[in-house]
Amino acid sequence: MESFEYKGTVSSVRGSVVDAVFDGAAPPMRSVLRAGPKGSIIIEVADHTRQGEIRAIALTPTSGLARGDIVVGDGSPLTAPVGDTLTGRVFNVFGTVSDGGEEPQGVVYKSIHGKPIELAERVTNEEVFETGIKVLDLLAPWKKAGRRDCSAVQVSAKPCLSPNSSTTWSAHFRACPSSAVSASGAVKARNSTAR
Repeated sequence: MESFEYKGTVSSVRGSVVDAVFDGAAPPMRSVLRAGPKGSIIIEVADHTRQGEIRAIALTPTSGLARGDIVVGDGSPLTAPVGDTLTGRVFNVFGTVSDGGEEPQGVVYKSIHGKPIELAERVTNEEVFETGIKVLDLLAPWKKAGRRDCSAVQVSAKPCLSPNSSTTWSAHFRACPSSAVSASGAVKARNSTAR
């Protein structure tokens, strides 16, 4: 069995909120802990409530987790792979491959809680964020550091884009319906208004 720096017991479980008590020092904030059968329940430390006690958020379902269960961790944060070879790959929140491909080679695993960008390096002018999804980049370019809600829907068995702010979409493409815009119709509408 592995040796862990932090070992404690679950003191309460309320949905996805898990409290645990440690004999020695509590694990640091934002560190990952494992609990439940075979360490299958992953929790992240969110708060130090008292000396040796933590409150954590479960990142997996807590079914089967009960008071008195063992909680272990080594103090490391949740990490995700970073690198150029990851383009086009799909990973889950824990950094494991979800697209059925092989584990990536030559990547660095970094904490998901990175330091903010230095003030001098922040962009003050508007730049377009290229998603790599041609339909989105063409129809609804996103600003870097901006927020945009867009979801894929199916209307009449055609893939369509339906932004949550349909009034904004309708303003750009007056000839299209406000509920959903097919990709081909939106391209035609955009090309006609661009002239």
